[in-house]
Amino acid sequence: MDKKEELMQMRDTLSSVQKTLSEKETVLQEINACLAEQILKTSSESEMLGACIHHLRNSITNHIHLMIRILLSIFILQ
Repeated sequence: MDKKEELMQMRDTLSSVQKTLSEKETVLQEINACLAEQILKTSSESEMLGACIHHLRNSITNHIHLMIRILLSIFILQ
């Protein structure tokens, strides 16, 4: 193989490598976008779950206090 053919082959190889790297970059950007979306979704779900748990805890506590007041009033009236 002469120098000209060698250079042509190297150019083709470099072009192929450049195309592959460009495709890799595109795939990585798509993966990053998907990961960012999942992180936001998970964070939102965690925040919502935390708010629900807090509300449930308050509701249970309020019901317990109400039951205690009712029981105390029953015992006091007797």
